[in-house]
Amino acid sequence: MIMIMIMIMIMIMIMIMIMIMIMMMMMMMMMMMMMIIIIIIIIIIIIIMIMIMMMMIIIIIIIIIIIIIIKDKYYEAYSLILTTINL
Repeated sequence: MIMIMIMIMIMIMIMIMIMIMIMMMMMMMMMMMMMIIIIIIIIIIIIIMIMIMMMMIIIIIIIIIIIIIIKDKYYEAYSLILTTINL
């Protein structure tokens, strides 16, 4: 009878240990998933930042080109005005 009780106790202990192990594994998995999700979010943020930077650079280049074109136009206008004054 005592032996059976001891056996049952040992079985319960083993079951509890297994449950704790499973819980630990689940926690580890959850942590891994969280880490992966955080890493993915960080990568997405970095990509968005790079995209914004690229857009800003493109916009700056376009503005510079427009300014150059306008300056060329103004230079043409100035040259025309100067020629008319000279004439």
